[in-house]
Amino acid sequence: MNSYLKNKLIYFPGIFISLLGSVLFSFATGMYLLDVTHQGTSYAFNIILYTIPVVVLSPIFGIFVDRYSKKKLIILGDFLNALLMFGIFYMWNSVDNLTLIYAGSVFTSIFSLLVSIGFESGIAQMFEKDWLVKANSLSSIISSGSRIAGPFLGGLVYAFIDIRTFILFNGISFLFSMIIETFLTIQDVKTEAEKKEKISLTKGLRYMMVDKKLKKYVVLLIILNFSFPMAIVVPIPYLITNYFP
Repeated sequence: MNSYLKNKLIYFPGIFISLLGSVLFSFATGMYLLDVTHQGTSYAFNIILYTIPVVVLSPIFGIFVDRYSKKKLIILGDFLNALLMFGIFYMWNSVDNLTLIYAGSVFTSIFSLLVSIGFESGIAQMFEKDWLVKANSLSSIISSGSRIAGPFLGGLVYAFIDIRTFILFNGISFLFSMIIETFLTIQDVKTEAEKKEKISLTKGLRYMMVDKKLKKYVVLLIILNFSFPMAIVVPIPYLITNYFP
């Protein structure tokens, strides 16, 4: 089979399973927290723990991802996610559930970010040139769609499936994703741009602090990034759980 065609058949299911599995875990366990604690703050705290690693680590991972094999990073991310889910499933009855959920939200966010950045940075090495624009568009649609659908699907999952059973199936889905990703063909080719010395994260932060206009934009984007999702994903589950049992 042509390597480009094989990558097309693997890429989109792989990134979809990884992102959706991570988002579903965060929201389904958030619903569980609402049921157990009857406090919106527990649910909100869980979402914050899931969101912070994405905001903080995305620039750092973006700098270092080109120095390592993208295929290995993708497989590693899904393997760690599967291991995390199986670990939570195994320890569910012996360790405080809230601790497991909070820790799980942080780590699944980090591992899925590793997969997502590995996929996105490897697009140029996985597809033919005339298909790159379409690949980027489809990747963005899948990424945005999984995050938009996550809260609704997470609620449905929690309503019909026992939370511990869901965690087990989530681990199996990550494992399946990891297995199919081993068949990806990603050429680790260093482009001229990648060979040049990269601007360090420290220099980038210094520049942002000096440029007041840029700093204002960054702060505004961070506030919007947290405010709008929180305004939707926190009140609605809380209202459903407490007023529409």
